[in-house]
Amino acid sequence: MKKAAPTILGYFFFSSEEEIQNLQRSVYLSGEKTIYPSRIPVVMVNQDLGQVVPKVVGVQTNIPQISAGSHLMGYFNQIPDMDGLYRTVPMVLQFGEIIIPHLCWKC
Repeated sequence: MKKAAPTILGYFFFSSEEEIQNLQRSVYLSGEKTIYPSRIPVVMVNQDLGQVVPKVVGVQTNIPQISAGSHLMGYFNQIPDMDGLYRTVPMVLQFGEIIIPHLCWKC
């Protein structure tokens, strides 16, 4: 892939403990280092971002050989509203201590 035109890859996050309860920790955290370059630097000043930025608990990325050849990456999750319908897309998500942008920011 390195010889190909710049490539943008997507990945998705697990948003609840129920989604990861039957997975090994290495499965849902294995992509943490892969997505780290995608993060957005944020300075937090006595503010809990959990009220405005959805938090996620794990990530599923591409295999390392494919991820290594990508130019940029972003997630493509959607989060349903309380009634189960999809009306909006979060532009950022919080994974641990980092903020990750949506795939559309990378295109």
